[in-house]
Amino acid sequence: MATLGLGIVGCGSMGRSLATNAKALEPMAKVVAVCDTDEQALRSAAEEFSAKPFADPAELLACDEVQAVVIATPGDSHCALCLQAAQAQKHVFCEKPMALTVQECDQMIAACEEAGVKLMIGHVLRYIPAFAEMLRIVREGEIGKPFAMQTTRVSSGWGGARKQWRDVRATSGGVLFEVSVHELDFMCCVLGEPQAVHCIGGQYVDQTVDYEDLLLLNISFENNGVGHLAAGLASALRTYDGKIWGTEGTIFHRGWGKFTVKRFDGEEREVDPQELEQEYGVQRELREFVEAVLEDKPVTIPGAEGRRAVAMCQAAYRSLASGRPERVS
Repeated sequence: MATLGLGIVGCGSMGRSLATNAKALEPMAKVVAVCDTDEQALRSAAEEFSAKPFADPAELLACDEVQAVVIATPGDSHCALCLQAAQAQKHVFCEKPMALTVQECDQMIAACEEAGVKLMIGHVLRYIPAFAEMLRIVREGEIGKPFAMQTTRVSSGWGGARKQWRDVRATSGGVLFEVSVHELDFMCCVLGEPQAVHCIGGQYVDQTVDYEDLLLLNISFENNGVGHLAAGLASALRTYDGKIWGTEGTIFHRGWGKFTVKRFDGEEREVDPQELEQEYGVQRELREFVEAVLEDKPVTIPGAEGRRAVAMCQAAYRSLASGRPERVS
């Protein structure tokens, strides 16, 4: 069996999670190199994964053992790292958000296409057991044609996930890019292509960040689909729940946990994700990326889908500034 040599760029919590799940894929993949500017994080990751340490991404990309890179750095660095990787003829798995602007996404897609390398984006929410099962139910037609969704994901600040770069719009993109780009991607998986976004909100509670801590989005989709998203950091009660309405039934979910399904003509039933035999989401996305490279087949979450979610975030922020709905483009 061929083995894909992976280089992990970014040894923070997400980078280590990706490296751990990549290790579980051996022998089809192996973490052979790690990179971080934080000397302690780099040394720790190199020891844990028995990988070569590099403080400079250019040095990692020059390593012949690396055939593909996993980018797990703050969002503002994704484009530059992807372009470097493509130039070095390395395949790219890029964590969400793909980038902080549509223009950067377009550059990433073009660079990878020109270099003939794969580009996959880590929109893992669609692979988390509860959400993967909801998608299966929708796609198999149990609730008919989905026409509307509502999702609330509002925390009480960053808590243990607080990092200095997350507090700054220039590096994180704010709460939409850093967190709820997941929910926007999932809405697209259910309702299709987004058309326009109307966004309102502001900074009400969390003064440690330099961006809005609560945003409310109304989104129009193709075929008259509609969605609503409440996203932010401003709730004393951490809330993650949502609904999917279809022509023949409805799903109510409570984030990662149990969810309820009911058809108009059937009994209500509860689904417990812990009882589902599903591959762990991060491992699944990496496995699919590795398989796409080794078998030279299309990736399952292409750059175009990462770009789509970024375009929704940008449309939301344009709408917040203009006070009117803005097209997703």
